[in-house]
Order: sequence, then structure tokens, then C-alpha cells
Amino acid sequence: MSRRERFIWGGDDVNFVSLNIAKAADFRTLYVSRPLLNGDAVRAWAASQGIASTLPVEDIHVTIAFSTEPVDWSLLESDERQVPVLGTQGRAVHQFPARSTPNGALVLKFESPELRARWQAFRDAGASWDFPEYQPHITITYAVPEADVGSIEPYTGPLLFGPEEFAEVDEGWAGEIEEVPATKSVPRAKLRRSM
Repeated sequence: MSRRERFIWGGDDVNFVSLNIAKAADFRTLYVSRPLLNGDAVRAWAASQGIASTLPVEDIHVTIAFSTEPVDWSLLESDERQVPVLGTQGRAVHQFPARSTPNGALVLKFESPELRARWQAFRDAGASWDFPEYQPHITITYAVPEADVGSIEPYTGPLLFGPEEFAEVDEGWAGEIEEVPATKSVPRAKLRRSM
């Protein structure tokens, strides 16, 4: 981006100098998510499926980028739009294997070309991705039920995601997990975004 800057020398003499003003490179790890705005509906569905506990409403989200390798934040812009996922194509309840938590996670997988394209944009900007592919999903619980996961009917209602939230990767996130009974209503905390 260029900007014309005006300098006055000696009171009367005016010179115009063209300066290039650019954001300085800002390399950091990158975690981008979108909060689920209708998490209460998903929690009610989970309770109806016999799932005892879930993440609190304010913690239910879809991850878009999780780059453990530093990426230049000065090249990135947050998408402030809401993203609805209305179709049920690709929806399935799935148990992700143990990686950062002892029992893995129970997730709702879904398809979203818009979220997939956004993930690809972060990859194209240099973000790393430590998984074989990108599969949009929301984590329901880390307290994976002992019942057959295949018997759980997927949530078929709309999923409404809020604006992107940027943060650095928190390597200790698994130690901060707290769940609440699926039947307990928890008020949504005020969303915050740092960039």
C-alpha cells in the first residue's frame, strides 16, 4: 500500500514524498476458529442422544486453521461474516482417536465448501496442518460414551457459525477442558477476538 505524505520544510516550501507503508511481518503460530452461535440446540440434541456431558456453549466451535509452524499474520485478514451450514450432507457422529486427550473426542462431522475454501486460503498463506485432510467438525465431548458411537443419530438442524477468531496455538489446551452436563443450560460468554 502506498500513501502520499506531505512534509513542510521551512514553513513555505512544500515537498510531496511517496512512501511505501506496509505492515511489518508478524510470524506466529495460528489458530483460527468460528464459534457455534446455536450451541444450545446442539447440546439439547446431545442430551437426547444420551450423551451425558458436552463442552459449554461458549467452547463449541469449528477449527479453520491450526498452524504449529509460524505464519505471517500481516498477510491475513479475519472473515467477519456468519457462516450457516444448512445441509445434512456428510453429517456423521464420529470418534476421533486419542491424540491430545486420553479418550479422543466425539465429534459431529459435516461438509461445508465455504469452510474448506477458507482452510485452503490459510494453507496457501503458509499455515501448516498436521492432519491428512481437512474435515469440518464440532467437538461435542471429550468424555466419549461407552455406547456404540454408530448408534448416535447425527444432529440435522442448522449450524450457524460466527466470525473468525484468531489466536496463537495453545499447546496446553487439553489441560483446560471443562465439560458441563448436557441438560444444563449455560449462558453464552461474550466472544472475544485477538489479532
